[in-house]
Amino acid sequence: MKRWRLLHSGPQSEPYNMAVDMTLLTSGHPTFRIYEWAMPTLSLGHFQPYSQVLLSNSSLASVQIVRRMTGGGAIFHHHEITFSLILPFLSPLPRKVAPCYQFLNTLIITSFQPLGYELSLRGGNADETDFFCYNRQNPYDLLWNQKKLIGGAQRRTSKTLLHHASIPQGPNRFSADWNYLPDSQFSERWVPEMCKILEHTFHVDLDPQPLSSQELEEVSKWESEFQSEAHLKRR
Repeated sequence: MKRWRLLHSGPQSEPYNMAVDMTLLTSGHPTFRIYEWAMPTLSLGHFQPYSQVLLSNSSLASVQIVRRMTGGGAIFHHHEITFSLILPFLSPLPRKVAPCYQFLNTLIITSFQPLGYELSLRGGNADETDFFCYNRQNPYDLLWNQKKLIGGAQRRTSKTLLHHASIPQGPNRFSADWNYLPDSQFSERWVPEMCKILEHTFHVDLDPQPLSSQELEEVSKWESEFQSEAHLKRR
């Protein structure tokens, strides 16, 4: 049976977190990664103009900011866990965008059920005009208690998919209306469930494995890119 990687990164800096995801995408090593943010951080979508930051909320000047490699709206990362899936475009993973989101969302919904959380897919039409991701509406949003809990964004190579998303676990300073799971033990309970579903779906074993020395070299290169002002303000 094929062995895929389970990677717990822990709390890390914003450039490091993005550098690892980009390295995993380019290396193509199938990985389920769980990580956190060492400091409160705003991640901009790849295509968002930097000029929108202070226009949207002047207090954003006091937080760390990084530009993601994926699209979508800005996310304020603080009390949350973040996960990324680096998957090969092999059966049963659909290659087309809409079926791919639907497929992965089904896995996520299923992984929450044993923990007592019933998620649902938003559906309907998109409204992605707001600066913040959690104020946007996307058909692939996952709702809990009828409010958006999880979004999701993707980047692809010809052979590999990166899908990453955040699961808020505490209130957010920018909006009291944003949803979160008030469950301090959620990560410890959820990760094993998600591992079981990935293993069953793709017929693999997920094993804890560190980054290789070659991957660490790539992380260092990408980290320099993601922490540069030129990258942050490229749009």
